[in-house]
Amino acid sequence: MMTNSELFVEPTPLEGCYLIHFPEHNDDRGSFYRKYCEDAFNSSGLNSKWIQTNYSSNKRAGTLRGFHFQNAPFEEIKLVTCVSGRVFDAILDLRPNSKTYLQTFTIVLDLDSNKSIYIAKGVAHAYLTLEDNSSVTYQVSEKYSKEYTSGVKYSDPKVKVEWPIIPRIVSKNDLSWEPL
Repeated sequence: MMTNSELFVEPTPLEGCYLIHFPEHNDDRGSFYRKYCEDAFNSSGLNSKWIQTNYSSNKRAGTLRGFHFQNAPFEEIKLVTCVSGRVFDAILDLRPNSKTYLQTFTIVLDLDSNKSIYIAKGVAHAYLTLEDNSSVTYQVSEKYSKEYTSGVKYSDPKVKVEWPIIPRIVSKNDLSWEPL
């Protein structure tokens, strides 16, 4: 784990992907912590230029979004944070030259864990809500391009993710992705 005074960077099994932990400060009013700090990201060798921040709200547990990614030249780094509820987050390495090609990493994210997941370019992202009213923010390093957006079906036989509950709400678009 890499640390500096502003954050802890914990490598995941996928190359270039990390769990980001920010120190929490508590007092009798409650707690305070940063979810992003440019200087801390720069000193840790992480991307610190975010083009967009996206927010996704999900009414029901069992909602699945993903696996999503953007192709070159709009490949993006993502910083994903659960800001309400609880989600089962999954990433899938789609970089053919990576030592971790087609491997996955999963983690449960919630507000109380004070963790974000840093996702490298070429790695697809999905999550499954475990509670009603779960919301996620994404900071992304590239602008959205519908033309370059792609995905992998969450149930693709080459994707080795054991979802903790059966997805009940999945968009037609997410069900239509071609197999790997």
